[in-house]
Amino acid sequence: MKSLEQLAGRKTFDAFLSQYFKDQAYKSIQTGQFILYAQEKLLKANKLEFDLNKWIYTTGLPADCPVPQSDRFEKVEEQMNAFVAKNDLKKLEAKDWSAQEWIHFIKLLPRDLSAEHMENLDRSFNLSNSRNTEIQAVWYELAIYNGYSSNIRESISDFLIKVGRRKYISPLYNALKETDQYELARSIYSKARPNYHSISQQTLDQMLDY
Repeated sequence: MKSLEQLAGRKTFDAFLSQYFKDQAYKSIQTGQFILYAQEKLLKANKLEFDLNKWIYTTGLPADCPVPQSDRFEKVEEQMNAFVAKNDLKKLEAKDWSAQEWIHFIKLLPRDLSAEHMENLDRSFNLSNSRNTEIQAVWYELAIYNGYSSNIRESISDFLIKVGRRKYISPLYNALKETDQYELARSIYSKARPNYHSISQQTLDQMLDY
């Protein structure tokens, strides 16, 4: 669809889609019918050349497949480096960041980040109380390795008790273990274990010698 849009132009392609939905409302059509419709209503109508059969019926992606371009992660990395260097949030334009941008930012932060850096971030963006599980998981892991976990121990404990998916909890228990908080990890696990899936239990039983 992106290739067709680029070929026809956004305005022309949007008009084609609008007409398609009107013409096919409450119907279902087969692939061959769609090809004939697109050839008639979009390609021939606008004198465009495009091999729909190649895109639909051959394997892999055609060589002329458009490559998505975005510099959003690069901008996140630039801002992360500036923040680490000066602990200054003025240039951190994170108000409209997506969850993926936040995750990328947090994962890039060094594990020896100062307590002042961590407190500044948390105070400004309330990351310890994020409602996004993915953000919580990477932030708590960073907090444990950076010695900031003592400030948010209750939040981390609640997370480990309420969330049972192995991809989220295993890195946190491992981080506690690697930072000499083995007994704390076992204590939290003893409360959380009954709510975990058996696969998670097997992994953590082995990790924590439970």
